Amino acid sequence: MSQKLLFKFKYLKLELEETNNLNDKYNLEFNKDFKEEIEYLNHINSQNTQKKEPNHTQAIIDGSQKDSSDIPPDFKEIYKLLIKELHPDLKPEIYREKYEELLKKITNAYENREWLEIIMIAHEERIEIPNNLELHNQMLENNLSELEEEISATKNKLSWVWSSSFKPSKKSKEEVYSLLNIDKEKFEEWKNNKP
Repeated sequence: MSQKLLFKFKYLKLELEETNNLNDKYNLEFNKDFKEEIEYLNHINSQNTQKKEPNHTQAIIDGSQKDSSDIPPDFKEIYKLLIKELHPDLKPEIYREKYEELLKKITNAYENREWLEIIMIAHEERIEIPNNLELHNQMLENNLSELEEEISATKNKLSWVWSSSFKPSKKSKEEVYSLLNIDKEKFEEWKNNKP
């Protein structure tokens, strides 16, 4: 496992955290600037929902269960090694809470196929991964790509673009209407007639 890959992963995790923090701020700004427009869209959506007849025969499908058979044996072995080495019951009482949180983090990463997160935890906890394991570099690269895509998708949200680029004005606000599928005349009519 190259240090370069681990450093890139750390960098992307930090960038994602910063992006999510800014996104929260930008969402609040956008919701404030477009309060009436959002209210109008909710009104339109609730009308459309009421017009639709409920489908009583719709099957409920639970897609939350992931198939564990697609997990490469190498990562299963790394996961087992981490659980064995970092289990809270094997640590002094004063560190138990820390290792309970770490165990949750490892399990979450394993269930979500975040291989780099698991390897990073092993690296940070100074747990040596056996050399005979053949790490799947393509899967690790895919984890990095997923992080990059998540960052990019967040930065391409309308609230992000609005709050980070535009200077709010009546003209720039109206430019966003087409992206929100708001008919300006119908919106103005709704605004004038709302209770």
